[in-house]
Amino acid sequence: MFDWFKTKSVDEPNVFTAEEIEFYLLLVYHGIVNKNLLNPEYHAKIAAYFEKALFEGYGGDLFSFRIESKLFSNITKLRRSLYVFSAAKQYSQVREMSAIINLKGEKAEFKEFREKASQVFDNYNKNYLKTEFNTAVGQSQMAREYTDYMVNQTPLIQYRTQRDKRVRDEHAILDGITLPPEDPFWRYNMPKNGWNCRCFTVPIYKGKETDLTQRDLSDLEDEKKFPKLFRMNPGIDGYIFDPKQHPYFSVAKGDAGFKKANYNLFVP
Repeated sequence: MFDWFKTKSVDEPNVFTAEEIEFYLLLVYHGIVNKNLLNPEYHAKIAAYFEKALFEGYGGDLFSFRIESKLFSNITKLRRSLYVFSAAKQYSQVREMSAIINLKGEKAEFKEFREKASQVFDNYNKNYLKTEFNTAVGQSQMAREYTDYMVNQTPLIQYRTQRDKRVRDEHAILDGITLPPEDPFWRYNMPKNGWNCRCFTVPIYKGKETDLTQRDLSDLEDEKKFPKLFRMNPGIDGYIFDPKQHPYFSVAKGDAGFKKANYNLFVP
């Protein structure tokens, strides 16, 4: 039996062993795992991996905060959202793999399927997963900070970039914007504002509010520069990845009810 629940260090982009991957591909190939019958062990392991990102970014786990606190309420919402995301991730992955089985009108040999399906698995569980993990850490950190700002009644918060050569031009335009945490600006422009975004916020206790009419913020409407997926605030919305925007949540015709039931996979 494979030790699915032994999650490796978060520094390793590959969560699964070669044996686990081979076994999973066999399950998909023989239809034991399909888009309407997903694998709960895979789900548990991926969700646990994302939990590590959540706890790292949020600065604590479920036992770190009082049950009656806003911090506890938010971390439980974020945790649940990551289990939902993990389920959608597997659904998307299996759907893509299953399409490989009968590419030429007849069932492919396992060797041929394995070669192509392995590439799909690597994309979802190495390439995509690494970026998703980093995003989950960053968004969890922003959720914690925004919650702290609201609970502590911080007068102003300021948008900051890393102020180096790697900063995107469109993010540089936001640098220094200083507004109260309840200002509508933060509803859709709280970092992170894109994949691998390094921007952050800081509390300001004495200072002036930014007059947004004096800034050209037209780039905020450019979806290529500011993807809709990131036009949110995890501290308000209670999720890391927007289920209305992320492509993993796009389902086949007739699967809307299955999606609503979280693909019959566990959600805390």
